[in-house]
Amino acid sequence: MKQRTQRTNIEDMKLNPKRHFEKPQQVLSHEGLSVDEKTAILEQWQDDASLREIAEAENMPGANVAEELKNVSDALHLARQGADAGRKPRLD
Repeated sequence: MKQRTQRTNIEDMKLNPKRHFEKPQQVLSHEGLSVDEKTAILEQWQDDASLREIAEAENMPGANVAEELKNVSDALHLARQGADAGRKPRLD
């Protein structure tokens, strides 16, 4: 049952990253996630931030997401580096 709950939680992390993490770097440092899971979470976060940026550009109300989008993109790049090298990404 614990493993099923953990799987459900990871799936929710993938669908709603900001519900579980305040900063993209927290995804990278999460010990319980594989590189593929980290990448999937960060890709969703990037997609969400991109949509908010589009809405903001169309003068829809919302928070400034440019810095968030940069942070997510940087973290995603690091996650992919780790996946390519078969190791944990560096959090410089």
